[in-house]
Amino acid sequence: MTTQTFSPVTRFAMRATFLYLVFYVYPYGFEYIYAISDREVFSFWPSLTVPFAKWFFGWEIDMETTRNGFDSMYDFSRFALIGLMALVGSAIWMLIERSTRRTVDGWLWSFTRTLLRYHVGFTLIMYGVAKVVPIQFGSLDLNTMETTLGEQTGMQFLWNFMSYSRFYAGISGWIEVIGGILLLFRRTTLAGAVLTAIAMTNVVLLDIGYDVSVKMFAVHLFLMNLVILGPHYRMFWQVLIQQKAVAPTQESTRFTDRLGRAYLPIKGILLLAFAITSITEHRDILEQVTGGDMQYAQHIDVTLHVVNGDTLAGPDKNQFWKSITVSPWSYYPNWLQVKQPDNPYNYYVFTMDTVQQTIEFYPSRGDSTDLYQFQYREEENTVTWEGTHGTDTLYLEGTRKRLEDYRLSRAPMWVRDLKTD
Repeated sequence: MTTQTFSPVTRFAMRATFLYLVFYVYPYGFEYIYAISDREVFSFWPSLTVPFAKWFFGWEIDMETTRNGFDSMYDFSRFALIGLMALVGSAIWMLIERSTRRTVDGWLWSFTRTLLRYHVGFTLIMYGVAKVVPIQFGSLDLNTMETTLGEQTGMQFLWNFMSYSRFYAGISGWIEVIGGILLLFRRTTLAGAVLTAIAMTNVVLLDIGYDVSVKMFAVHLFLMNLVILGPHYRMFWQVLIQQKAVAPTQESTRFTDRLGRAYLPIKGILLLAFAITSITEHRDILEQVTGGDMQYAQHIDVTLHVVNGDTLAGPDKNQFWKSITVSPWSYYPNWLQVKQPDNPYNYYVFTMDTVQQTIEFYPSRGDSTDLYQFQYREEENTVTWEGTHGTDTLYLEGTRKRLEDYRLSRAPMWVRDLKTD
């Protein structure tokens, strides 16, 4: 058995990569550990990153308003800090090894790639399941349908694009899930790394192209995947370019047979715990996102708004209700939104009785006794609401659209000119 030797530059890079990985992952990378609901509690990084950002970049960071993990000044400052710490730490590490004449090259390379396999694997399983279920992109709802294209950010546009096709989002998710699972086992690491490389290339391009606010998160996962593939680049060159036959490769391990057998039950327990917590977490989120009753969902463009017998116009036009959206979002099916010229963000909680044709609602963040009560009538695509709010009498007329009335809600067609009812 021969011992693999590395050049000083490679040895330094291995240590820097390992330290950067440890600093980067702890604690913000533990998204797949669902028991840690607030990772900031376990973090010492703000106390180091905030003064470093001011010294190195001249940035003033307010942690009260900073959203960690969203390509913020805090994130870029932390990346620079942990990069510097990894370089300094690697230099000190090599000096210590030189003085003690002991090295951990083989163990370190194997352990680093093992850490990466599990971190990338668990992370992509988590995000893949969120695409398959679907949770990450959600579904097209009335709020999305009524938002004009020009008012959307690139990220919102991408999310709507992905939520239109559950087929495409689901396939993308399954690639991530299968690739992530394969990464968790040595014998299937290469297959998993190839699949996840395909998935992460697509994710990075989309995140950069559509200005998604987690670009650096995706780039880090992509680079980690490249490290996992590291031992196989020569094989790819020989097979794909030189078209040579190569001997099969197997992931190395630093465990003896006895340690390997002892490790298997621990691995099984960890995988089982991850599976149970993942299913529980996604089930709870799914119930919030898709479990609501959207049978009442409709958007009403108000054409007439009368209060106490007076039509709102002139000085009162800012109080005019431009539109009413019942169940604007799939994850808040019992909410109602009223848009006015000077305030498009009036949200209410409603109850509806389709037999008696009544609807009642109150402010979502206000007094539940501040009640609007209406009797409504429907005629094809028009509606009238007549009711009260306190001592005021209200009358509304408008045109109505349901989700199925929007072209974007129609299913894909294989035969384009086939007429359907």
